[in-house]
Amino acid sequence: CLIKKKSKTSTMDGPLDTASDTKHHSTHHTHKDDVVLDFMKWGLIPSYTKIPKGGKVKTQFNMINARSEGLQKSGAFRRLLKRQRCVVVVDGFYEWQKMAAKRKQPYFIHTGGKPCVVAGESEVKNLDENDKCGLLHLAALYDVWKGHDGEKVESVTILTTASTKSFGKIHHRMPVVLSDEERKEK
Repeated sequence: CLIKKKSKTSTMDGPLDTASDTKHHSTHHTHKDDVVLDFMKWGLIPSYTKIPKGGKVKTQFNMINARSEGLQKSGAFRRLLKRQRCVVVVDGFYEWQKMAAKRKQPYFIHTGGKPCVVAGESEVKNLDENDKCGLLHLAALYDVWKGHDGEKVESVTILTTASTKSFGKIHHRMPVVLSDEERKEK
């Protein structure tokens, strides 16, 4: 998730270590425009979530997506709108079209551009402004849950909207895909 803020934790220079960077703990990579790359759990866990006796934090909310048109109505999302917006960067996403007889057909939605990270490479390729990368930037909200033992889980939910006419043939909802201008806004 890309967040527009200065990281208060240490920053890392150099390649990403996918073995350690994809854990639920926070690992920040600061960009020149005060943008922080942070790995988060997909499926929002609100900060006010209580742990049941003798248990772990449950993800019973299953908030992987949030309807953009209903954000103001939901207490879980309304409080995040001002200060906890972010951008989820993906090379594509799957959507499932309902077929006959309870079957679903998967579709991988992408830009058709070249990948930014080639499988098997240990370094993230640095791109200049003229290099076109096949990435999508999805609008999202994040929250940070803190346990009594100091455990911290940063989680994210992707915003959705009604589908465009062409996408509507596959599914009635789709992620909010940001333009270059929209993703640069604070």
